[in-house]
Amino acid sequence: MRTVYWSSLFLVAALLATSALPVVLPVRWRPDPFAILLVFASLHARREDLVRASWVIGLARDLAAGGPVGYGALLYLVAGAAISAVRGTLNVRHPLVSAIMACCVVGFTEAVPAVPAGLGMPLPAVREAFRGVAAVATVTALVTPPILWALDRLSRWLGFGRRPAFQGG
Repeated sequence: MRTVYWSSLFLVAALLATSALPVVLPVRWRPDPFAILLVFASLHARREDLVRASWVIGLARDLAAGGPVGYGALLYLVAGAAISAVRGTLNVRHPLVSAIMACCVVGFTEAVPAVPAGLGMPLPAVREAFRGVAAVATVTALVTPPILWALDRLSRWLGFGRRPAFQGG
């Protein structure tokens, strides 16, 4: 049942990223549902499962984006490992901490691929590209706490309960 639950969350994130959000919001103001899903997984998955889940989330993002498969999965794997490393020291259930984590995930996963592309571009174009990354990271950080609250209620309703973020692993 947990596999069905997580698979449905991956599917909803992919559908939002490819179908619903592009129609409603411009690129610069579109939150990243995969980063929000990674932060949610960091709250509910065990440590060893979090690294696997982060790779699958990145792979789903790669498939939804239509770009090279594996690059985003690797970036999300690194982001998931970093979240797993700091999860025991921070109160990751606090809305501000989860918003900052989502902002960092988006910043990392969007800025790292932009660096090689920006090496051959003029400086104003690089600034504009990083302003876009900052805008997406900010919007994602703003919408993360209410979405996590709703997903937390949904997981309780489905019978998964609320696991403390510092347990398991």
